[in-house]
Amino acid sequence: MNIKIPAPYGLTTSLISLSDIVRIENCSLTFFKATAYNLYIIEKAEKGEEVFSLFSYHQKQDMLFAYNTIIQLLKDKKNKSITLEMEPMKGALT
Repeated sequence: MNIKIPAPYGLTTSLISLSDIVRIENCSLTFFKATAYNLYIIEKAEKGEEVFSLFSYHQKQDMLFAYNTIIQLLKDKKNKSITLEMEPMKGALT
């Protein structure tokens, strides 16, 4: 089953298997009076290594919605067959 998760505007849609996610993290970065709200999705890779995807949001509430949705899915052990569709939000962000 696929579940759509809003990703920042301008990205291409990414597919991530919930069972491949090792952990997710979030943080904010402020520079030149602007703030980026970052969501990191860390996945299993070959030979015990990890890779990550970075999604940088303009609005904190958008990042927190994506983060909290994924956290809830990870907590439910029955959801291992889910694929996350990291789909760009419609329209330009301000």
